[in-house]
Amino acid sequence: ANTNTSIVSIITIITMSMIINTTPSRLPSSEKDEKAIAIEQCLNRDPLDLWHLRELALTKGGLLKGKLRQRAWLRLVGIQQDEADDSSVRVKLDRCEYQIRRLERKVDKSKSKVRNKVASKAADKAALDNMRKLESKERDLIRRDVGRSVIFRFRVSGDLSTVDNSSMSNESDNTPSGQSSKGESNSVAPVYASDLLAQVLESVISSPLNPGKDGKIHYYQGLHDIAAVILHNMDYDTQKSTQIMRRICQSHLRDALRENFGNVSWLLSILLMPLVEKIDANVHYALAVCDMDLSNLCLPWMITWFTHDIHNHAVAVRLIDAFIAGHPMLPFYVSVAILTHPVLKREILSVGESEDTGMMFITIKALTKSIVSDETVEGDSNVTAQEIIEDAISIMHRVPPRS
Repeated sequence: ANTNTSIVSIITIITMSMIINTTPSRLPSSEKDEKAIAIEQCLNRDPLDLWHLRELALTKGGLLKGKLRQRAWLRLVGIQQDEADDSSVRVKLDRCEYQIRRLERKVDKSKSKVRNKVASKAADKAALDNMRKLESKERDLIRRDVGRSVIFRFRVSGDLSTVDNSSMSNESDNTPSGQSSKGESNSVAPVYASDLLAQVLESVISSPLNPGKDGKIHYYQGLHDIAAVILHNMDYDTQKSTQIMRRICQSHLRDALRENFGNVSWLLSILLMPLVEKIDANVHYALAVCDMDLSNLCLPWMITWFTHDIHNHAVAVRLIDAFIAGHPMLPFYVSVAILTHPVLKREILSVGESEDTGMMFITIKALTKSIVSDETVEGDSNVTAQEIIEDAISIMHRVPPRS
């Protein structure tokens, strides 16, 4: 309760600063340089001023670039620098363990007949089969998911360390901000990205976080999209990516990792439409006349942190900056901010006049594609990620989450 109160307090401060500050959401070069220095100084301060780092992550530009994100994300989830630095040997061990697990799965398949014979009793054989099914089901799902991960929307290269970001084009801001040999962003995913992503996810679901009632983390489709963006920005450091994912699963994504999405669905079905009505009655009416089930429509946004629907990497990482730094309910408020944004809601209101449920569904699903990065030149039709974040914080200030 005290943590939530503190977070709401800092959000109040940020909201007031946004009211006073009327400059555009795109940071000029001079301000960007100043903010980069501020982030660097904050990260170097001992003890760390966590609330100041959160404010930097939530305000214009977020954490700016991959080099700063690699350090800041770790600190924001509560990992000390010495813990993160002590990972070089663990990374090699994790890779070896992952290869060992792959070999063990092959051996298990070859020994299946032998195991069935050893399980002499019917009950023992049934227990063995159930255990093997539970162990293999999520691994199989992970292997399928990593093959269609957002990582593969990025360029692919066999040698990540030799790429110079300055020589690469930025096509519609869709390129990610990984790490080059100079510590700056690049737009390359290594050819072994899927194996590394599978390694991170398998390590996470086998960890002792256990948010489920049955003492187990339940992997779901969409978790791989969040992990992929984090892994890419952490320069494919599987150890640090796993550390961050474990902490996020412990807190922000805890309800989504239970046996089902019951808690998340309940939240959306009970609170989403009333909050939309409070913020914008016209949007609420348009959705009501189309008989829209917002809970099912917005559920993927919540459990994937929008990374599955937003293909603009700069926007995705900007939102992750905010979600890691902010209140666990911030993705919920971002959903409301998208639905009620002055520009984005025009399509909703237009479709509402026709009372076409199918068209309304398509329209809402497409709203996230209209969000551009903070670096995009502003225009009447542009909606930046920073605008959405600021609107969400403003809504959270008006209707704060209860502890």
